[in-house]
Amino acid sequence: MKMKKVVAAGLVAAAVMGTSSIAYAGVYYNYDLVVPVSGGIDTSPGYKADASAPYAYNDNELVGGGYKLYSTIRLHDTNVSDEDYFTANGWSKMKYYGDASNVRGYSLTMHIKSGMDCWVRVHAAGSWTPDSY
Repeated sequence: MKMKKVVAAGLVAAAVMGTSSIAYAGVYYNYDLVVPVSGGIDTSPGYKADASAPYAYNDNELVGGGYKLYSTIRLHDTNVSDEDYFTANGWSKMKYYGDASNVRGYSLTMHIKSGMDCWVRVHAAGSWTPDSY
């Protein structure tokens, strides 16, 4: 009986994961903001709860004008992850520098900026999580 439950749980987990490279994600925080021409903008803070989750994940729903935007995770205005780009209905996955447990328990923000070839403000909306695999 116990073996059947373990197998069933494994099958359910496999079905949920599918073939995506994102196997797990924590709490998502929504954003809907206008990215300035220079400097970028931070989202509202999100709490980093999972010390072993090595990535943050951005699930974008909207980027006005079809522009490419860039995201990174910040702690007190200091980047704590690498930078990745995203477009409308796209995503970005940002790996924490060093051990992700170093920022566990902190409120982090996702910083979004436009590229060097973008000279207008850009509307962006979606959700992000500081805890992703």
